[in-house]
Amino acid sequence: MNKDNVGAQVEEVLELEKVRSTAITTKDHATLQRILCPDYVYVHCSGRIDTKKSYIDRILTGKSNYYTLSFSNVKARSLGEAVIVWGDVIMDLRLPSRPRVLNLRFTNIWERSPDGWRNVHWIAAPNNPPV
Repeated sequence: MNKDNVGAQVEEVLELEKVRSTAITTKDHATLQRILCPDYVYVHCSGRIDTKKSYIDRILTGKSNYYTLSFSNVKARSLGEAVIVWGDVIMDLRLPSRPRVLNLRFTNIWERSPDGWRNVHWIAAPNNPPV
């Protein structure tokens, strides 16, 4: 694979990251269904794991209301049929119990499928820089 293709893949996936974020904050069911792969896994910073169905259900039912997702230090690397994206995100959430702002580091994996790029896996951990 030449460098131009790698760059194009990374750019395409980074655009899809924006689409995914918007779909999460606007509760866009159709977009989430389309871009999350059938065996999607979301690992929360608490260690809780969601499947595609349980993650979308949490968003649509208001169990997890994502108001804003603010990304920084985002980098990406193409591995041919997969692209790995990582960086920092501040999530402004409204949970049933209370509002919460999370400062996280994340890794997100995308794979190329016959239908285009699909999000396969998200994992996040607390981003608590040393004082």
